[in-house]
Amino acid sequence: MTGRLRPLPRSLDPLEDESIHGYLLRLAHQFGAAPLEIAVRTGLVVQGRGRNGIPVRLLHDLDEQQLGAFAHATRLTHDEARGLLTASLGERYGPLNARLLAEFRTPTRMTHNNRWILTKAARYCPRCLSGDGTEIEQRHGGPWRRSWRPPPVFACLRNQRPLLYGCLRCGQDTNIARGGSLISRASEAGLHPARCRATLPGTRAVCGAAWLAVRRTGVPTRPLRSPRC
Repeated sequence: MTGRLRPLPRSLDPLEDESIHGYLLRLAHQFGAAPLEIAVRTGLVVQGRGRNGIPVRLLHDLDEQQLGAFAHATRLTHDEARGLLTASLGERYGPLNARLLAEFRTPTRMTHNNRWILTKAARYCPRCLSGDGTEIEQRHGGPWRRSWRPPPVFACLRNQRPLLYGCLRCGQDTNIARGGSLISRASEAGLHPARCRATLPGTRAVCGAAWLAVRRTGVPTRPLRSPRC
């Protein structure tokens, strides 16, 4: 698969503790594309199979072929790509460690049968999502962190505040997706990563509310990742 995928013309460095969910949102925003289009372009989803979403199992782990294709397309190292997955949290958090849980050895079982990982709920810290003041985070927002997925984690230690569960405007989970997609409205382009992707009740319209207004200033900018040969 790696040989058939072309690297993206320009990529992004992963942010600290960023999940693959957040990384796809930022890449999509960078290119003005839909997250599903980026998932196809990076080998996470096979085009032409009638999919309208991104499998939730990709949140947890990728097989070696997918990992290699994704790293190649995004110009990341294998370690950088693997660091976007919740599987790597298993070293410290037992319910995500497949070696300790024989019944959850596959990513599909881990994400669908394991109540100790949040796959549909997208909790967040408004301070983290507003970014750190660098140029790249001013454009695309801060990280959707992997460490927000384990249910025992209820607060952001970096900013000393509880994690929020829903959108302050529509009251729904910010990433409610039909059909078990990792990203809600994955076929829709143009939404900023720090905006609510829930569909407003009784309509087909996306909420799109921005929760984040405060920005840090005076932090040196960090450039986009340069293309690698």
